[in-house]
Amino acid sequence: MYLTGGWGYWAGVTPVAQKLALSTFVGQKIPSLPQPCGSDCTYSVMVPSFAFRCQEGVELPASMQPNSSEEPFWNATELRGLSVAPATSFYVYWKSSQASGTNGTALCNVGTAKYNFTVQTTNGQQVVAYNVTQTGDLVNTRQTATGFSTEEWEMALQLSSIATAAQSLLMGIISIHHGASSSTPEYDSSITSAAFFDPSLNSGSAFTWGDVPRGIEQLSHNISAAILTMDLGVEGSSCFVTKQDIIYQYDRLSLWLPYGVRVFNLGLFRF
Repeated sequence: MYLTGGWGYWAGVTPVAQKLALSTFVGQKIPSLPQPCGSDCTYSVMVPSFAFRCQEGVELPASMQPNSSEEPFWNATELRGLSVAPATSFYVYWKSSQASGTNGTALCNVGTAKYNFTVQTTNGQQVVAYNVTQTGDLVNTRQTATGFSTEEWEMALQLSSIATAAQSLLMGIISIHHGASSSTPEYDSSITSAAFFDPSLNSGSAFTWGDVPRGIEQLSHNISAAILTMDLGVEGSSCFVTKQDIIYQYDRLSLWLPYGVRVFNLGLFRF
């Protein structure tokens, strides 16, 4: 899930984290989640993860101002200190070319969060309900693990990778370059795969955005739910499941739901 340097600090994202984020981003929804208790059941599980929180209508930094020949329709830029990993904030600018779309700016912060998911499956139809609680700031993992237990540092490294993989999908610029004789669309972002982008009118130079801030926040929630699709053999986990009015508590041998049912789980997400 993560790469580390010689002193155990965070050094990058593995393909596993990238695939998890990208597949959820392109799917534009919470994927089908595991059914450990059978085809018709309801279970609840807690997942410690990350969350985006966006404040709208902010002033953008001077570095995001376009030059005279560029007409931007999307610009997302991270605020990254040299010692901080991952970036804990990023600015977003978006503009629609259609009257039905939205325009705006936002400052989005990245923090830790706790999700309580309830997954109900009936006759093959799955419904996922959840609530999310912001729990704090991401740990600066571009340093040695001073003051952290092994389990705490492992969790911090995991969240650094998941959050970084998610942010990378939003970053970049989409604009139209107006030259002397023609105008050329320039794409330097994967953002047109987002759920809040309407591709129906997109001819390469038409852009229609929906509720961008809420869409960004929803992306972090969907990726946090998708963590449950990873069968990683969690030990010492507990989950309450209802099936035919019977409540079970699964022990470490029978429960295989991954990541998050226990906040600090040694060895979790090790690849």
